[in-house]
Amino acid sequence: MKQKILYTLFSLLCFGLMNTAQAQISNPPEFHEGAQFYINKQIPQAVAALEQGLRKEPDNLAMQELLKKIREQQDQQDQQNQQQNQQNEENQDENQEENQDQQNQEENQKEEENSENQEQEQEGQEEQEDQQNQEQQGEDAEQQEGDPQEQEPQEGEQQQDQANEEQENEEDSPPPSPSAAERLQEMNMSEDKARMILDAMRNAEVQYLQQNKRKATQKPDNSKPDW
Repeated sequence: MKQKILYTLFSLLCFGLMNTAQAQISNPPEFHEGAQFYINKQIPQAVAALEQGLRKEPDNLAMQELLKKIREQQDQQDQQNQQQNQQNEENQDENQEENQDQQNQEENQKEEENSENQEQEQEGQEEQEDQQNQEQQGEDAEQQEGDPQEQEPQEGEQQQDQANEEQENEEDSPPPSPSAAERLQEMNMSEDKARMILDAMRNAEVQYLQQNKRKATQKPDNSKPDW
């Protein structure tokens, strides 16, 4: 029904054009074929039929106007298609940019998470090392505190060994020779007198040494002979 109405309107339009141009009342069959193809939206077939009819009747205004109308619509459709394609490309570019931005954000987020995880692992390792060092220091301190208790028995043992060695040396040392006591008895001299004599001899020796030191410190008198 719709096609019949369009065909009727189109025929009237063509008829009016024909009257204004004083064309012939009857149109060639190519015109009717082209019009039918155009109504059925078979544009390439309509163009081919009209071009064929214009080769036969180049001055036919109805076919010229219909072909012109079809080509204008084709140009509009091509322009719309071009705009749509351009819009699709722009949308595609925007989508790619959005996808790229999203991908970059995800990569940055992953890098930040990896960095945070590495920092946390490093902090955990440092804390573990600090704890181990503190435990080691505590063990060393306890060991140092326990060392004097271990050393005291060793020092006591050393002192005891030294005392035993001294006692053995005293026991091994030969007793004083009785010749000095026998000589004192022969000289009818007591031990006290002998000690007094020895002290006097020591004092005399000390005085002698002191005098020699004084002489050595005095400057020689060049005016006197050396003797």
